[in-house]
Amino acid sequence: MSAPSVPFLSRATFYYDRRAALLAGVYGAGLGLLPMVAKKTFHASDMQVALLVCAPVAAHLLTLYWGHFVHQRRKMPVVLTAWSIGRGLLLLGAFITDLWPLIVLACASYLINAAALPAYNAIWRHNYPTEVRGQLVSRVLRGTILVIASCSLLFGRLLDLNPFIYRILLPVAGISGVLAAVVFRRVRVRREATTRQEEREPFRLGKALGLLGRNPIFGKYLAAFFISGFASLMALPMMVVFINDRFEATYVQQAVALRVLPLALQLLLLPFWGRVADRMSPMVVRALLSALWGTSYLLWAVAPGMLTIYGAQCLRGVAMGGGTLIWLIGAMYFAPKDQLPLYMGLHTTLTGMRGVIAPFLGAWLAERIGAQPLFGVSWLLCWMSAALMILLARRVRQMNRRDDERAD
Repeated sequence: MSAPSVPFLSRATFYYDRRAALLAGVYGAGLGLLPMVAKKTFHASDMQVALLVCAPVAAHLLTLYWGHFVHQRRKMPVVLTAWSIGRGLLLLGAFITDLWPLIVLACASYLINAAALPAYNAIWRHNYPTEVRGQLVSRVLRGTILVIASCSLLFGRLLDLNPFIYRILLPVAGISGVLAAVVFRRVRVRREATTRQEEREPFRLGKALGLLGRNPIFGKYLAAFFISGFASLMALPMMVVFINDRFEATYVQQAVALRVLPLALQLLLLPFWGRVADRMSPMVVRALLSALWGTSYLLWAVAPGMLTIYGAQCLRGVAMGGGTLIWLIGAMYFAPKDQLPLYMGLHTTLTGMRGVIAPFLGAWLAERIGAQPLFGVSWLLCWMSAALMILLARRVRQMNRRDDERAD
């Protein structure tokens, strides 16, 4: 899609969104290297690495509340506040020289930053039309990924030269993240519904979870999604541990394998996945992605050296572009427009739930059966999720056909 093909009413949003995403990429690169810093510089335990790896995912545990919070409120103030505080915390990294304060800082930054997600997603829903939303979002994400990949390689090289240079890199990442909020605040949210304070309903967990009963198809989608996401998060921390313990990888080798290669493939293929996401149901797309992820874990399970690891991460990168898009916009397929923050909040809260459990379970299992057998377990779970998504997509297609026949 060329720049002029952005719909007229979406051009201002797209302009500021893409520029904010570039700055946010520096923030993402800075935090993304912390598991490697923990393992290589501070000789962190497997559980400590798991805690850093799970932090960005576990941070979504509260987004069910944040989805309710922004449901009938203005979205932009929530985005700006969460981004500014959560990302600005990284300025404190200049003063940290011990592992546990570094872990606490990362967890706090991720937790506060994640509060913006339901509101940010709702702004996409308001300002980007359905027929091109996947392609526009993919272009925004490409900017973020390009910066993350480039900065990860640069930061990895700098850390090889001086392992404590993270005390400079983290504040730089924090400043860039805050600047992203400053840029994004220029976006004007369209057709935004709000209510007065006295008319807003208090948050009730039972009512929020009742969404699964009111939309059982969405509940089954989330269940199948949960399985593959859980499998990936079980494997993720052990990737850092495995290539350090087994192959003694340098910072640059780790950055290339764990960040640069998958991000480069994700960047390259995001336009393709954007077009796919606009044309196919999220269930079919997610099934394909889960199969690809599962195959990458199979390669990790049998890898004799770093070359195989690089190949597995390339395959992972092929899936990541579509995975990020479907994670961000898949709930829109099921949600009425005015209830999207609630749907997105439930979806991301379940992401946080698996983030709290899966990495630690993976580290615990790896201590007992080994890292490579654990990767084999992740492979099987991903393929199981793919099969469930295909079955669900078939059922939805049959239901839609019956509805069409009744309408006729």
